[in-house]
Amino acid sequence: HLAGQRGAPVAGAELIGRYCADGELTVLLGADSELGMAVVADDRSAAEAELVRWQGLIPRGRLVVAVTDQLVGGQQAASLRQASRLLRLADEHGLAAVLTNQVRMAERRQAMTCDVLDSARRLMALDSRAIDRRNAEGWLKPDENVMRRRRDRRGLRGRLRSSDSDCVGP
Repeated sequence: HLAGQRGAPVAGAELIGRYCADGELTVLLGADSELGMAVVADDRSAAEAELVRWQGLIPRGRLVVAVTDQLVGGQQAASLRQASRLLRLADEHGLAAVLTNQVRMAERRQAMTCDVLDSARRLMALDSRAIDRRNAEGWLKPDENVMRRRRDRRGLRGRLRSSDSDCVGP
């Protein structure tokens, strides 16, 4: 991390799969995962291959697709387009899907603090190239805010799980 970049992962999918075998760990594949990035790249075959790879490593019921819509436009990570496609893939593969917000801060007003921390971690001047957030939507919202987003955004209507693991209907 001294180079200002995130380091290489220390735990691979195979190691994580071994820890999931006892049923104590659940894997969430979300917006910034390899699955999410394949969806952003509009590479259906890579997304399918990634899901199949994880399904071969993780026990049934321990693999969940994390769907995030942070009101970013286009086809990028955490966009409605990516979220709806991830939800569709989860449905097609019989996987649970959970609506997440990829929280990075407790309150929206802390967004600029995240920017400073991102720049400091990379040892770079405060600049858009050193900022991870796409907007200020990654704050810890109350459940009702997240569920209102789900109701208001047509692409998110479908089978999603709430935070208490009960199935949420359309």
